[in-house]
Amino acid sequence: MKGLRILILISFLSFFQKNKSFGQIIDGITLIPLNAQLVLSESNNEIFEKGKTPYGASIHPQLLLHKKLTSYLDIFTGVGYSNNSELAKIRKDVSTFSDLTNIGWNNISNEDSSYQVKSINYIDQYFTVPIGLRYYPTLKNEKAVKIVLSSKLEFSFLIDSKVDVDIVDRVESGFFRIATTEPVLNTQYERDAEAYFANRNEKFLLNFQFGVGYEWRSKGHFSLGHELVMNTFLKEHKTGLLKEKVMIGMELRIVYHFD
Repeated sequence: MKGLRILILISFLSFFQKNKSFGQIIDGITLIPLNAQLVLSESNNEIFEKGKTPYGASIHPQLLLHKKLTSYLDIFTGVGYSNNSELAKIRKDVSTFSDLTNIGWNNISNEDSSYQVKSINYIDQYFTVPIGLRYYPTLKNEKAVKIVLSSKLEFSFLIDSKVDVDIVDRVESGFFRIATTEPVLNTQYERDAEAYFANRNEKFLLNFQFGVGYEWRSKGHFSLGHELVMNTFLKEHKTGLLKEKVMIGMELRIVYHFD
């Protein structure tokens, strides 16, 4: 499978190289096979545990087409795929959680009263379309290591989202009756809580990214670069739950130049 992907990429590059008309439209292709970022969000609902920042990770490969505007500046666009995982702590008993979310658990038995909604984990997948600029303080085509600055707007469209809610039971065990928790699976509480969170997904997101790094080009058409990137979201990304999402991490770039 890996060999097939490499063959497709080589064929893709060869097609653009041989068709000179495309060279008038774009000057090169950037492959970002790895963009790994730490995700931090600000909670926007009292159901979440105070003082605990929701956190996670994002993996975001992209394929970009870029066009030279000047000897120092490129414009680019393309497509990408983003997979984000994020965990938020809750730690509310089922009765309190029901009151805060208006979920109708009106007949909670004494046996279930010790149940606690512990946390939620989102795994979201997005199709992304970036539009941005890449700036080179020195001449772009020099065969050397160059500093790179970039900025972009990214439009993200939700493909799929999985929600996992952890329900636990508080129990006392051992000689000293130490209180611990153990998972409780396949309950109506879990299913209703997951439906509540799933209904808060935003189908469309917009974020702004800024990056700084380097690009090294040797003799030939290829160059390699790394960039420290930071994304901030321009709208609430979980309605009534999470806002002001920020991601920071590192991306690897492989660039093919037609010149």
